[in-house]
Amino acid sequence: MLMTQSGDYFIKIDFQRGVSTATKVFTSHINLISAFQRIDNHLLNSLSLKVTSDIVLWDIQPGSMITWLINSIEKIDDEALKKVDWRVIVGNFLFSSKYRLINYLKKRDKSLEKRELEKLKRQLEKLASRYNPLPIPGHSPIEYEVLLSSLSDINESVSDLSKYESISIGDNSKTLKITHNPSFTKESIEVILGERVITKEITMTLRVKKPDFLGTSMWDFRYGGNHISAKIEDKKWLSDFHTKKVKILPGDSIEAQVEVTTYLDEENRSVAPPRYRITKVINEIPSTTNSFNFPNLFSTS
Repeated sequence: MLMTQSGDYFIKIDFQRGVSTATKVFTSHINLISAFQRIDNHLLNSLSLKVTSDIVLWDIQPGSMITWLINSIEKIDDEALKKVDWRVIVGNFLFSSKYRLINYLKKRDKSLEKRELEKLKRQLEKLASRYNPLPIPGHSPIEYEVLLSSLSDINESVSDLSKYESISIGDNSKTLKITHNPSFTKESIEVILGERVITKEITMTLRVKKPDFLGTSMWDFRYGGNHISAKIEDKKWLSDFHTKKVKILPGDSIEAQVEVTTYLDEENRSVAPPRYRITKVINEIPSTTNSFNFPNLFSTS
């Protein structure tokens, strides 16, 4: 049972003594606090008053690692705020919003559905309106980019914990375990942000920077001075490459049919880097500089 504290909320890490890796436990703890700080800054922008907040250490309890934290909130002078306990109101808003974000990540398969995100967005904006300490109603809308960035921040902070550790957030009335959502990746977030998806297939000459020798990951290429990563899905060519019927070294190039997918917002602005998928390798182009002359390290001249 947690003893009552005057801190705003706590982060609790359960771990197995003598088994849990110290760096993973403490790194996850630090990353989560840093994520909460960034989220607080985003959330405060949705309120109709100008305040700043820093997360301050209040207490650490023994046993499981329990860290009590408070939001040290400062404001720009506003006469209307002198009549209300605005620090408590804003603190409750920040904790309630983080609680909603963490609970949302538990949805897993549904977490990346646009309608579910819209529902979460409305919930947070409703909280901003409810916890607005000013007598004049109003709040700023929460952007999808901010919402997804906040969710990703929380998700990534607990991604390295093993089965021997768990992390949760709570106050004196409730506790919520934070679980990693494996489907909530950077790539899946980029897809959500795109209002329009444009896919086209073009022929490209790509210079190989790093091949995939194991057949399980992306290849790295250079194209027009830019770095791109792409998976080769030409199975016959890959088979020839992995059985050494085809030889490709870093610096060589391939001519290939490439499917390029671009994600645009409602104003036709790119919201994410294009994605590349190599559907067919047409030809290999050896580099003229891939003849290696090793220096004589023992020469005295």
